[in-house]
Amino acid sequence: MLLLRSALSTARFRARPTSPKSEEGYALQLALIISVALVIGVAAFASRTGAGLFGAASQTVNREARDTAESAINEFINTFNREENRYLLTAGSSSVWGSDGSINPCTKYDTTGAVVDADGREPSASVSKFVPVGANGPFQDFDAATSTVSRRFKVESISYLDSNKNTYNQNDTQFISNIRRGGNRTLIRIVVISEVAESNGRKSRARVARELEVVPKCCKRSFPQNSIGAKNWGRDTDSCGGIKGGGGNGIISGMNGGVPSGQPAPEILDEFGNIVTQALCWGGDDTTVENYGSDASILDGTPNTACEEDQLKIATNGAPSNSGISFAETLFNYIPPVYNESLNLAVSDGDVSEIQNRYLDLNTINSDFYIYYNPTNIPAETRLTNPLPANNPARIYRDDSGSGPEYSAARPGQVLLCRVFNNGVNNCRPILDSSDTTGHDVCYVVATASGSNLYDEVNCRLGRIWLRNNNSLTIDTSNAKINFFFDQDSTDASFNYVASGNSNPTGNLVIKRVQCALDTPVSTATRCQSPIEWSTTDPPASLSFQSIYDSTTDPQKYIGDLLNFFITGLGNWVVQGTSDSIGFNLYAPAVDVSFNGDTSFMGRIWSDGLDVQGAGSVTIRTLNSNPDFCTGDNCPPPGAPIIDFMARSFTQSQGF
Repeated sequence: MLLLRSALSTARFRARPTSPKSEEGYALQLALIISVALVIGVAAFASRTGAGLFGAASQTVNREARDTAESAINEFINTFNREENRYLLTAGSSSVWGSDGSINPCTKYDTTGAVVDADGREPSASVSKFVPVGANGPFQDFDAATSTVSRRFKVESISYLDSNKNTYNQNDTQFISNIRRGGNRTLIRIVVISEVAESNGRKSRARVARELEVVPKCCKRSFPQNSIGAKNWGRDTDSCGGIKGGGGNGIISGMNGGVPSGQPAPEILDEFGNIVTQALCWGGDDTTVENYGSDASILDGTPNTACEEDQLKIATNGAPSNSGISFAETLFNYIPPVYNESLNLAVSDGDVSEIQNRYLDLNTINSDFYIYYNPTNIPAETRLTNPLPANNPARIYRDDSGSGPEYSAARPGQVLLCRVFNNGVNNCRPILDSSDTTGHDVCYVVATASGSNLYDEVNCRLGRIWLRNNNSLTIDTSNAKINFFFDQDSTDASFNYVASGNSNPTGNLVIKRVQCALDTPVSTATRCQSPIEWSTTDPPASLSFQSIYDSTTDPQKYIGDLLNFFITGLGNWVVQGTSDSIGFNLYAPAVDVSFNGDTSFMGRIWSDGLDVQGAGSVTIRTLNSNPDFCTGDNCPPPGAPIIDFMARSFTQSQGF
């Protein structure tokens, strides 16, 4: 065009006439210039058009690559949100996806809480396509390739993060436990690389990362109306408590209309190592069961309205690793075992008599005490047979005043109360009712060991245990399951069932639990000094609190079931801190339970109030299953585990 303009301008300045031949020369030049300009224009237009078409084609394949990566992430979400795969959202590492810990416990149950698969469903095979292979790993087909295009992808990485976006540390053994508390949102980040290749040779790759929040939910439910871990995650009309109260039956509060309280919330684990963030509260009797009314539930109070509205909780401010505990309303009946007076034969004359005064008040004696069972299937001479001194025998009765009958030896089948002396014990006597002149034993044998049941079972009736200041009580369950019944209904709310003090019974008695092997000899020179412990191995170590000693029964029998306290009246029970773990089960529906000092407690707590407000550092290890005396409808129903998980969108995806 510039050449054309130049030629025209030159022509305008020619003033003189020209000949026809000269005009023809100019026309030829002009034609050549115009032809060249047209050729250049057409070539430029064609080039631009071709570039546009090429760019459009490139944009299309780039977009397809990104869409492939996004589709792979969406398929990841859909796959991992299936019930059998949801525990992989909290696995901490893809290296453990095939382990037993990756099985979602919710898959064991149906929507009614009935067991349909005892082992639970394993994660589906489709999760294998999402195993991370790194940036240089192989691609896999996203879908079947066609004659014109193939789409492939690979997962570069999957990262597990806490709510503060801290990534998983292989040395942090508490990471998974902290996630599975269920009371805090956690995150999972997936990075996908995709590749789209067309038959014409065009190829494009995209790298897309997305973060998803992993939030707790109810088994067989969506996000619950009530809170999990003292936090609300949704507003569905059905609460988690609708699934047979399936948060585990280790902690129950409000059984007489009381409330739990305290902060920070204690750390609670069950026998499977799972963090417990959901406990139960009593919402009233379950009148739908077939035999309701045939055996009366002893729960006759009024349920707390906060329980009915799913508002009971012990919350924790601060670190996400300690999220809090929520209490889900559950309807159930409670019919505990009872002390059968007709089976309590007198030690001396075999008469049957009701025990009237059952206080074990030893506050005038400056000594630690030791309770031990002398088994029926082992000759007495191989066990504790320490006769009292001929002169001035030290009788262990209510006030140690010396009143009551004398006994020179203990017989098999008795629970013995001994004084602790150095590493051994002495003055071992049966626990007698000092107000009864015939000296009736407060304990009787319920059953003897047989078959898979390795332990005798014995019931003892007491009203209170009161020791001197700074003295402790050790209870040995090496040879028997021991049930203590505090069944005085005349107590009031200020009564302390276990007490310490020289003159005034205050609720801070230290109770220790020991457990030795069945064949461990016990004599006046030695005693069992192995504190019951919570095993951290899988399966649990033998003689640990959560180890099973009889799996033939339903529920199964745990070592932790060998020491139980049943209370029917009002009152208080203070769990006093000690350097050793405290291990027993407390079934006290009208009692307020509180923790004092740094305490490591093992066992079930079924109570009215539960107070950790004045405590130091409290850890609780409890049994998720029902106790072995629960059959039919006399206890809270067992159900599906309360906590499940769901991944949902958190951060918009980003491509680069």
